[in-house]
Amino acid sequence: MSTGRATGNGSDRARIRGEVRVRVNGLHRVAAAAAVAAGLAASAPPAAAEGVAARLLFLGADPVRGAPGPSSGALPMLAMPVLPAAAAARAEVTAALLRSNPVSTFVASPDALGGTVQDFFLVADLAVAADGSGVALGGEALQLPEFGTRLAAVVDALAPERRQIAFLRLADPGDAFPMMVAEVQSAVGAAGFAMTVLTVDGGDGGGACEPRPGGAGHFAVVAGVADRAPFGDGDGRSSVAEVEAWLAAALAREARRGGACAARYSLIVKAEADPARVLALHGPAPLFPEMESRLYLESFEAMFLLRSDDQGRVRGFLESCSYCPHEAALVERLREMRERELALALETQIWDEIRADVTPDRLEIYLGNCTLCAFREPAEARLAELRAAAEAAAAEAAALDGALAARDLAALRAWTEGCARCEGRARAEHAIAEIEADAAYRAERAALAEAVAAGEPATLRAWLEGCRICDGRAEAEAALARAARLAELTAPCLGLAGLPQQGGPRRLEDIDRDAAAAACGAARSVFPADATLLTLAGRIDQAAGRTAEAAAAYAAGVSAGVPFAHGLAAYLHFAPAEGTEPDLARAEELALAGAALGDWLSREILIVLYSRDLVAGRTAADAFAIARDLAAEDNPVAQFFAGYFYLTGTGVEPSDGDAARWLAAAAGQGYTHAYAFLAEMVEAGRGLPAEPERAAELYWAALNAGDITARDRLTGQLSERSREVIRLIQDRLREAGVYAGRVDGLPGPGTVAAVERYVDSLASAG
Repeated sequence: MSTGRATGNGSDRARIRGEVRVRVNGLHRVAAAAAVAAGLAASAPPAAAEGVAARLLFLGADPVRGAPGPSSGALPMLAMPVLPAAAAARAEVTAALLRSNPVSTFVASPDALGGTVQDFFLVADLAVAADGSGVALGGEALQLPEFGTRLAAVVDALAPERRQIAFLRLADPGDAFPMMVAEVQSAVGAAGFAMTVLTVDGGDGGGACEPRPGGAGHFAVVAGVADRAPFGDGDGRSSVAEVEAWLAAALAREARRGGACAARYSLIVKAEADPARVLALHGPAPLFPEMESRLYLESFEAMFLLRSDDQGRVRGFLESCSYCPHEAALVERLREMRERELALALETQIWDEIRADVTPDRLEIYLGNCTLCAFREPAEARLAELRAAAEAAAAEAAALDGALAARDLAALRAWTEGCARCEGRARAEHAIAEIEADAAYRAERAALAEAVAAGEPATLRAWLEGCRICDGRAEAEAALARAARLAELTAPCLGLAGLPQQGGPRRLEDIDRDAAAAACGAARSVFPADATLLTLAGRIDQAAGRTAEAAAAYAAGVSAGVPFAHGLAAYLHFAPAEGTEPDLARAEELALAGAALGDWLSREILIVLYSRDLVAGRTAADAFAIARDLAAEDNPVAQFFAGYFYLTGTGVEPSDGDAARWLAAAAGQGYTHAYAFLAEMVEAGRGLPAEPERAAELYWAALNAGDITARDRLTGQLSERSREVIRLIQDRLREAGVYAGRVDGLPGPGTVAAVERYVDSLASAG
C-alpha cells in the first residue's frame, strides 16, 4: 500500500527527566524516566513548542468503546459520527477540535487547528456493502474512491506530522471484503498511514459489542503497551516490529477467544518494510492508569505462572488476560505441561504393563527410551532384582552341578533347603536318596552317632579325618568343640575331685572340698547335665560326709554309663557309712559293670573281694588274674596286688622276682603302701640284691606317708630288721629330734619309742 504522502521528520521532543511513581492497587513502581529520555534524544524527532504529541480520531465510532479507563488528559480524542465531504472536511475537523477541548489555543490563526499533531491515529467503524461496491460509515454508503477522498481530506485538515496507524473495523456479514481488498488498500492508502490494521467480522457494523479490557488495540498501542517488556524493548518508542508483533498476537487471541467483538480475520498492512520505523512515542506519565495497573498485575501473574504446574490456572489466565504478557512462553509452558501429562499417562500405562515382568527386556527398553522416566527408580530397582535373580539362578545351578558331581550329601541337602528357584530339585532329591541308601553311608552315620554319644575327642577327630561322605560333619565338629570345651572345664575338677587314674587324690580326706566345689561348679554351670561332672560332685559330697547325696550322684552316673561312677558306687556298697551293712553282691555287680567299661577302681574292688574270698565262687586266683591284667595297664594299686600275690603265693605260685618287679613298679608310681613290702625284700635281698640304704629309705618314706605296715615293720617287727637298716633309721630319728640314744643298730625299746613319737608328731602336724 502506498502512503500517498510524506510523513516528515517533526520537531524536537522535550527530554523526560525525573522519577515517576505510579500507584497500582496499593503497589508502587518506580521508573527511571531519565534513562528513557536519554534513549529517545538520539533519534526522536523534535517536538513543537506548542502542539499535541498524539491524537486519535474516531470516525463513526464511539471513543469510549473499549477504553481501559479514563484518559489522563494527555491523549486528545476527536469524534466524528460521519465522514464529511472533502470540501467540508476542514470545517468539520475544526468543529470536532473545538468540541474536544474546553479551551482551544491558536498560534496565529484558526488555520493552526489547535496546534501541530505529531502522531496521528485513526479508528473507523465501517460496514462492507453486500455486493462489494463500497462501504458505509455512520449510516452513509460510500463508494471506495469517494471514501478514500474524504478520508484523505479529513487527515489533511489535521495536518499531522506522522500519520501512524489507521484501525479500520469492518462489518462484513456477506463476506464481500475479500473481493475488494485491493480497492480498500488503495482508498486508505491515500491518507498516507504508515500502517493500516483491518479487522473483519460478520456483524452489522453498529458497534454494539463491548470489547474485553485491552481488546481495543488502538488504545494499547498509543499507550505504549507494545513497547513495554515483555512485548518490546521499553525504550519509549513503539517500532513497526513491536507494534506488528503485539497486534498480531492480540488479534489472534481475540479471534481465538471469539465473541461479538472478535474478528473473523485481520490484516496488517505496512507502508514500508522498515521494522525500526517508529509508530508512537511515549512520555513518562501513563495515559491510562487502569491499563498500567492491569498490565503490572498480569505481568506479575504471568511470571509466577511460568513456574507453575497448574494447567487450569495457566489456561484460565490465557483465556481471561487483557494484555497477556509472556503469552507465547505461557502457551509453550502449557504445551509442555500437556505433553508431560500425556507422556506421564503413557508411561504410567506402560509401567502398569511391565512392572511385574520376570524378564528384563521391556524394562530395559523403557529405561532407554522414556521421556519423563517417572518410574526410573522402581524400574531400575526391578531390573536390579531380575538381574540379581538371574545371577542367583546361575549360581544356584552351578552349585547344584558341583554338589552332584562331588556327591556331596551335605551340599545337596543345603541346596534343597535354601534354593530359591529350585530348578533341578528332583535331581538333587534323587541323588540324596541314592547316597542315603548306600551301605557305606549308613555305616558312617552309625559311627558318627557312636562318636557323638561317647563325646570322646579322639573318636570324633578320627571320624572327621576318615569320613568319605561326611554327612554330619557339622554335627561332628560341634560335638568335638563341645567335648574340647567340656574337657577344658572338667580338667580342674578332675584334678581336685577325680580318682587317681584321672589325676585326682586317692583318699577322700585329701580332697580340697572348697576348691573342688568351685571348679566343678564352674564346669557344671556350662554343662549342667554332664554325668561325669555330676559323679565328681558326688565324690565331693562323700568327702564331706554327705553319703546319701553321694550315692544319688553315683547312681545317676551309673545310669548314664560313666565308668568310674560304677567303682565309686561299688565302694559305697563294699564299705558303707557307719551303721549300714555292706552289700557285697551289689558291690560285685557294680564293679563287674565298671570293669567292663575299663574302670580301674571297679577292678581294684573286685581284686579285694576275690582275694579275701568274700564272694562265693570266686577265689584268689580270680583276684590275681584281674590284678595282673590291671597292673599291665600301669595301675599302681594292681601292681601292688600283683607283687603282693607273687610275694605271698596268693592265687599264683610264689615268685620273689615277679613280686619285687611289681612292687617296685607300684612304688615307682608313688603307691606308698608298696614301700614297706619292697623295703623288706630289698633288705633281705629277695628277688634283687640286698641294699640296706635303699631299704631304710623306703621304710622311712612309707613311715612319713603314714603307712601302717611301715610302722609295724619299725616297731613290733623292729627286731626282724638288719642292724644296718636299724642304724640308718636311728640316724634319721636323731636328725628328727626324737631319738637321743646310741646309733648302734640294736633294736631296743628306745628306738621303738622314738619311732612312735615320730609318727605321733607327724599326725599332730597334720
